[in-house]
Amino acid sequence: MAFVAVNVLAVPRHAKRSLEERFAARAGEVDGRPGFQRFELLRPADDAHGPEPEGEGEEATDRYLVMTWWDSEADFRAWLDSEEFQRGHARTGAQGPAASGAQVWTFDVVTAREPSEPSAREPGSASTDATSGGHP
Repeated sequence: MAFVAVNVLAVPRHAKRSLEERFAARAGEVDGRPGFQRFELLRPADDAHGPEPEGEGEEATDRYLVMTWWDSEADFRAWLDSEEFQRGHARTGAQGPAASGAQVWTFDVVTAREPSEPSAREPGSASTDATSGGHP
């Protein structure tokens, strides 16, 4: 099974757009790394079921999740120790970092499920198998 790393970013409300734009234009250094499977940036949902922001007013922060899937923890650790990681994370721009804090959570995937037949997917939807960039 796979290994998942989740970088939990505390993002001030005024910096949300900047963070999203930076990730959209990210260097992509991780994409070709051995063992890398997938990257996602998750924004908190703006509904009653999403997490409440921390703090108040201009000091309020939302939690964004930067998720990467790997073949193994060793592949993830090798990425952290690589020159590509240093280059990719040195691109904060003149404004400085968009996040005001971060934590890294790591998980071993214990079980996963994919639709077993193409008919289980909605017509016209993208495939979710590993060859098309779906979950491992």
